[in-house]
This record gives sequence, structure tokens and C-alpha cells, in this order.
Amino acid sequence: MVMDLSVSPVLEDTARLEALRDSALLDVPDDEAFDRFTKLAAQLLGCPVSLVSLIDKERQFFKSAHGLPPELASVRETPLSHSVCQHVVATGQPLMIMDARDHPLLRGNGAISEFGVVAYLGAPLITREGHALGSLCVIDMKPREWSEASIEILQDLAAMVMTEIDLRITGRKLRTTNLALQMTEVQRDELVHMIVHDLRNPLSSMLLALEMVDEVSLRKDQSDLLKIARISGDRLLGMVGEILEANKAEVGPLRLNRTPVSPSEMLLIAQEQVARSAEAAGVNLKACIAPGVGTVLMDGGKMQRVLVNLLANAIQHSPGESTVTTSVEISDRGDALVFTVEDRGEGIPAALLPVIFDKYNPAAGRKNGAPSSGLGLASCKKIVDAHGGEICVSSEVGEGSVFRVTIPRAPAY
Repeated sequence: MVMDLSVSPVLEDTARLEALRDSALLDVPDDEAFDRFTKLAAQLLGCPVSLVSLIDKERQFFKSAHGLPPELASVRETPLSHSVCQHVVATGQPLMIMDARDHPLLRGNGAISEFGVVAYLGAPLITREGHALGSLCVIDMKPREWSEASIEILQDLAAMVMTEIDLRITGRKLRTTNLALQMTEVQRDELVHMIVHDLRNPLSSMLLALEMVDEVSLRKDQSDLLKIARISGDRLLGMVGEILEANKAEVGPLRLNRTPVSPSEMLLIAQEQVARSAEAAGVNLKACIAPGVGTVLMDGGKMQRVLVNLLANAIQHSPGESTVTTSVEISDRGDALVFTVEDRGEGIPAALLPVIFDKYNPAAGRKNGAPSSGLGLASCKKIVDAHGGEICVSSEVGEGSVFRVTIPRAPAY
């Protein structure tokens, strides 16, 4: 039976050619994964030549070639005038040729006259979307009959080759998507940084004006309203600081300025910085400093921000007349300092604990919708990690939370 092997418009189909480009398999170096398939096809079917041939608009490219003469193997492509695989792509069906020299449509093909192709068996490589990219074929230099078993073997191998190609295409798409998402996140962070940076100055001016108003004699109701405004302003300014710090920490590795620091003094200064917020919220502050903590090499400024952030969170999520306790002690093994910040607030749901230190974590602002950027704890973790330490939390809904920061006393260099 003579098949109509005239070239089909399929070869010039824009979607097919785009799928071929997206595969990123053209004009690339040899690939051991595909070479295994061509070698196996040649061995199983007893043929001297096997190819994974990709059909472009005007040429065929050998993604893998087994048994080609060196001069052709080094070029790794031919024009379509020397391609039999193009007809597999055109029909999307397996092609069996016992003797190409006698075939009415192949007698003029350059692969026969120049490369000695006689017998040919090819199976299409078709994507999940239905685009035929090329074929897996075996070639013999003498006539031969192809059995049904030979066709089945080649089709099975072609399916395995196509699985490999699909994996490559999917991986490439995922990498492209991931890169686009990363670029989008960078652009978003840059925009947030710009907006938040511009917010800080007017917020600071507003708070300064509120400080000056506070010195004026006011009625109690006016004083109460002023107090609410100051608390809200302080909270907003804190959120601005969180976002700017998190943005700064995201840009490359965090640099530390390690100097001898007194952990006890650092703890007391951190409490002083949040004392006004605690007073406004009706929350008591308590400090517990174990004897012998001495001094430690650390970036005191950054670690103090960690404590201030943890204290501010604890105050924000604590009921009035409760106590927030901050402590520092030497670890049981004596090789680390352990800071803890404990509150008796509403606690954190167990489902949120695994993501509590993630950027923009959903646990942020969990007290009656209280505003929070969700960046403070992410910044804390970044700073603690840079010190080679660890930050963790234990919490129970309705009972409160305990944040624990462990910092090595002798940092590793």
C-alpha cells in the first residue's frame, strides 16, 4: 500500500513551531538522557542507525544520533530535502518503509542517495497538546520487513522519549513562571519600600505635634482622644519601621557589627523603648536577669530591635492589667544565651505556628484586627539566623505565648 507522503502544512504550523521552540531542545549539546534511547532502539531492533529527530520549518535537527557517520554526526542536522522523519511529523503516524529506493515519493530524497538510507521505521513524538515535534526512528542500509512487534517497541520507546521531553518543557515553564513571580515580588517590595519610606516623615512630624499638644492643658475627654491618637501613631510608625527593616534584610546577606554587648543592659533598654506603649495599654513589664550573663559578641543594635519587636507584639496582644515578662539566662549547656518574652494574651492558633516567622504571615494583626505588617517576626528571624541562633515560639490559645531566642555565646566564624 502506497501512502501519500507529500509534505503537509503541519510542518509550517505556527503553534507546532512555537511548541518546538519552547521545548528548548534545538541547537543544544548532546544529551546523555536521549542518547540512551537511541542506543536502546538500535540494539532492540537490530539497526545500525537510530535518531531522535526534531523537525523545524526548513531542517531536521538530531537531538540524539546513534550510528551516523562522523561527518554527519558532527553537523547534527540536514535540510528537509534529506529528511524522512518529516513525513512522520506531517502524518502524526508511525511510518514503515521496507525499501525507500522503490518508494514513489522517497526515491528523490537526499537521505537515500547521499546517506544510503534504505529501510526506515519511525514513530512520532507528540506533545500533550497534540503537536508533533519530531520522531524516534531506526534506519537500515538494506531492505527489511518490519514486524508488528518492532512497531510496538519503537512506539513504546517514543512514548518514553516524549515523557522526557514533556518533563523538560514543564520544568522550563515552571522556571519561567518562578522567575516572573520573583520579579513581581521584587517590584512589589520596591514599591512598598518607596511608599512606606515616604510615609515615615509625615508620621514622625504628626507624632511630634501630638507630643507638643500633650503639654497643653486639656479636658479629660480631649486628653483621652489625644492618647488614642498617639498610640495609633506610634503603632503606624512601628509598622513603617518593620517594613523598612524587612526590606533591608531581604537585600543580600545580613551584615552584623559584632561588639561586646551586655545582654542585661540591652534587655532593660528594650523595655524602656516600649514602656509608653505598655503604660497606654495597661500592661505591666517585668524583667528577669539571671546572674552571670556577662557580655557577648553580637550586633547589639539589631538584637535590641529583635527584643523591642517581640515586646511590642506581646504588649499589643495582651489584655490590660496582665504582665509581659522578659528574661535572659545562660543555657543549660552554658554555650548560649536564651532570651524569652512571655505574655498572657490570646495565644496563637496551632495552625499558624509553622508560618509565624514567614514574611507577610497570616498570624499578623490577630487581636481584634489590630494592624500589623506581618514583617516584624520575619525580620527577627533573619537577624537571629545571621547570629547563628534560633528563634521559636510556644503558644496556647487563651493562655498566651512564649517567644524564645537562643544566641551562641561564642559565635562561629
